[in-house]
Amino acid sequence: MNLSNPSSQEFNAYLSDQLLEKEKKDFEQRLKEDKEFANSFKQHQQILEGMTNARRAYFQLYRDIEGEQPFSKSNQKTAPWYLWILIVLILGMAVWAIFELF
Repeated sequence: MNLSNPSSQEFNAYLSDQLLEKEKKDFEQRLKEDKEFANSFKQHQQILEGMTNARRAYFQLYRDIEGEQPFSKSNQKTAPWYLWILIVLILGMAVWAIFELF
């Protein structure tokens, strides 16, 4: 890992515990010694926290409005049975009309 130039990937690797033990110690040491690096890391954490909070707020708002989670199975409604029968009848009549013309 390159610690000379901090990146989101390095910060995410640390936060998700994907660094080797030596890399983790080096990262933590740099957090203690390098104020600019520590500030960048803190900003990164704040951005992630803000994104998480925004996502939670979106789902809460959706639940308040719709009463359920977005993209849930119960949210995917199907047409009532009588609409399916109506569609089949209309298609049947259309096919019958086409055959009567020819």
